[in-house]
Amino acid sequence: MAQAILTGCDDVRMLVTSQAALKVEGERLFRLGALAVPATEISADMALGYGAVALFVDQAKAADRSFSLNDSNVGSVIALCCRLEGNALAIKLAAARLPLLGLPGLHARLAERFKVLGGGPRTAPVRQQTLLSAMEWSHGLLSAQEQAVFRRLGVFSGGFSLDLAVAVAGDDPHDEWAVLDVLQELTDRSFVMTDGQDAPRYRLLESAREYALLKLDEARERNLTHERQARALLLLFEQSYEGPWGSSRYRLAQFKPELDNLRLTLDWCAENDPPLGVALIGASSELFLHLSLRYEARRRFAMFEPAVTSAIPPATAARYWQRRCLFVFNYRSPLVYDFAVKATELHRKAGDESGLYTALGYAVMSAGAPVDESRAMLVEMKRLEHSDWPFNQLQVRMFAQLSLFGREGRHLESRSLIETALSCATARGLKRWVAVCMMFLTDTTLALGDAEEAVRFAREALAGNRLSPGPFIISMTGGLAAGLLVQGRVAEARLALVEFFEASRSREWDYLSVFADVFALFAAHEGRPETAARLIGYSDKVNQLSAGMRVSHDRVLLLAKAAVEAALERPAIERLMVDGHSMDEEDVCAVTLGDAGESRRV
Repeated sequence: MAQAILTGCDDVRMLVTSQAALKVEGERLFRLGALAVPATEISADMALGYGAVALFVDQAKAADRSFSLNDSNVGSVIALCCRLEGNALAIKLAAARLPLLGLPGLHARLAERFKVLGGGPRTAPVRQQTLLSAMEWSHGLLSAQEQAVFRRLGVFSGGFSLDLAVAVAGDDPHDEWAVLDVLQELTDRSFVMTDGQDAPRYRLLESAREYALLKLDEARERNLTHERQARALLLLFEQSYEGPWGSSRYRLAQFKPELDNLRLTLDWCAENDPPLGVALIGASSELFLHLSLRYEARRRFAMFEPAVTSAIPPATAARYWQRRCLFVFNYRSPLVYDFAVKATELHRKAGDESGLYTALGYAVMSAGAPVDESRAMLVEMKRLEHSDWPFNQLQVRMFAQLSLFGREGRHLESRSLIETALSCATARGLKRWVAVCMMFLTDTTLALGDAEEAVRFAREALAGNRLSPGPFIISMTGGLAAGLLVQGRVAEARLALVEFFEASRSREWDYLSVFADVFALFAAHEGRPETAARLIGYSDKVNQLSAGMRVSHDRVLLLAKAAVEAALERPAIERLMVDGHSMDEEDVCAVTLGDAGESRRV
């Protein structure tokens, strides 16, 4: 009809609302997005200027005349509209439930949105009386192929690329155009949203995703589709594993959007296919490392450990153990050695010289082997080394050598080696390696007795990395506090330790055990010898967890012990140290930052 009118009549304009484009000549599309929702919490008056909030308030008042938007409930209303993604029908149906459930009840029940979002006007078309009916009506207009692709796309969380859609949702993974044509139709019908970028990324709105998963269960395809997703992600991360990951911002930008999909898929693997999860966590671990999610990676590696059996291919198992090392450095150092030894054995079995080289380096850095054995490992690393290996990999031997120098007290040689590495990393623009070099440089300089220079290095490093939170910030603030305390600058050290504890707590106490000696010296400098003695006891308990990782702390511990021994009798010190053995991380944080001027009761 539209085509006939436009062809047969002059000077006619038609305004047509439709779920999909008419696809007639001369058509111009104006896509209606969701109603606007405030990005942050704002005042009630300002919030009413956003369509989603205004609609909710209007419909809520229609259902309950006593309802009013105010500054005490505006945050809940905005959050509700966000969860409903500005969908007008969903907002109207939610507002109708307000008198029965209240705002807290609505929030609590949105996990079952198809049950709670019902009860629309009886006079409205059936498809507008419940959110489920609306989805069913729209879904019924799709072809069988479109329905199949749509329901399979429901396994994605946080969006997906075209390549992943082809691998997971199509019947033929080699027929990219079949999926692309369906994706175009689903986008036209607003089942799938696109971000409009040069390399577009797609997503399902949450209501559409929940409905897709319902249909996936009805078709009994959920496990099959999740397996496809897991294998597609494994292939994606396998391609990244071999390259110089750390030197490429592009790669991080490419893989970071898949974090939600990776998390969901690893959870599925843990329940349904642990061997596949072993391969996936090993291949994708670099993403957790670059996003400073070490604490999460530790949990995810641990949940797959029972599946690392002789049935796992040696190369896959070796990668699992080797990559796991990275997430327990400065957290549980003895585990680094255990994991590295397992990796070396498996790399030898798989004939992987590159992997063996790295695993040997981790074993040396863990300080778990005797000095002579560590030297032999370094000799083997030198023999295995290829000059055309990526710079990042060649640095493993250098850091292993630094670790051994520290254990042997060869701090001048360490500093020379670090300065060379720092210069190379800086010239190549490798920020991650620059940060690691600065940590070693600060620590080694303090071990050489130059606390002032160590503090300068720490401040310089922190000034350039404040926007990159993670293990680097934790380690450098701890190192800064150590240098300040050796100089007697206690007030400045307190500020550094406050930041240290806050960052460490947020990452499941990364690096806490490494700096236990520093906490004891801080308490001693503040005139709290009893607390210092307890913290020395805590340090005694955990020092094996960070053995060999901080070469400067022998001096720090000696200073702390000297202060305690000057203030307390030996029996009291021993009793307090025993008390320190029972402290957990929160206890350590609390007593370290406790009030200065503590009583010197013995």
